[in-house]
Amino acid sequence: MTTPGRPSYYDDLAASRAEAWRLLGEAATDPLAPMRRLTLATVGLDARPRARTVVLRKADSTAWRVRFHADTRSDKIAEIAADPRTALCAWDRDERAQIRLEGLSRVHVGDDIARIAWVAVPDEARSLYAVEPSPGDAIEEGGAYAPAPGGDGGFGHFAVVELAVATLEWLHLGRGGHRRALFERAGGMRWLTP
Repeated sequence: MTTPGRPSYYDDLAASRAEAWRLLGEAATDPLAPMRRLTLATVGLDARPRARTVVLRKADSTAWRVRFHADTRSDKIAEIAADPRTALCAWDRDERAQIRLEGLSRVHVGDDIARIAWVAVPDEARSLYAVEPSPGDAIEEGGAYAPAPGGDGGFGHFAVVELAVATLEWLHLGRGGHRRALFERAGGMRWLTP
């Protein structure tokens, strides 16, 4: 039974899990969805925490996997190669919901997954993977970078990062009381104190 003013998933673990994946699925396909941009956390090569924003490109609730794109020359790729433990965090102000995903990431470069994803990348975005100097390099002025002439149009620097989600934590900040839950890919789920 749903209490007036509360969403149908409010006191239902399975429905809360489904709602979390629904929001992620929406964000992967709708450029205007609030959860489209997530914070990615990795372990830096110096063993310090690193966080940055990435754009969600795919969310698969059946396989418990999410994907985003990256430049192979970026720090995040080297960090994931050294330690694949990663976390993603998303917030939707309108839904008053936070989703945290944790698991192991794998980087796809030049394989079928990367090729299929590359086809969907708009031309103007492709050029970003061809810029010189590399992402994070020091430059003299703010606009002192440009796509390198010739080459493969950036595909050689294009990566798809796929997070195999081990845990999904859901937090809903409801006016009638908050709800927080932890879901495990292995099947476990339980309420947590918000």
